[in-house]
Amino acid sequence: MDTDLYVIQSVSGSDGEFECLVELNPGSVIYKAHFPEEPITPGVCLLQMVSDCVERALGRNACLRTARNVKFIAVVSPKETSSLSVSLRIQDEAVKATVQDGDKVFAKMSLVYAYV
Repeated sequence: MDTDLYVIQSVSGSDGEFECLVELNPGSVIYKAHFPEEPITPGVCLLQMVSDCVERALGRNACLRTARNVKFIAVVSPKETSSLSVSLRIQDEAVKATVQDGDKVFAKMSLVYAYV
């Protein structure tokens, strides 16, 4: 997905274990709308970020079928965080993802994808 909200800088790993480095764009139109004075990354955008990382890691299109468990633990503010690490554990269609910056965890997700 093309977005001005973030850029996936790198993807590393193999055998179902991947690490993605994602850089946020604090000038994104999304942050101007959500919220201009105190911008935060919408949860649905974090979910899309994980999906984009899954696609990049596997090198094929992925369609989210089920979000089994999604926990937003902390707010992602581009004022405080310029890049995120997305850790993926992929086993067939099941994906466990953690979005964090260093030791600070922002979200944990258990998702199921169909690959096309």
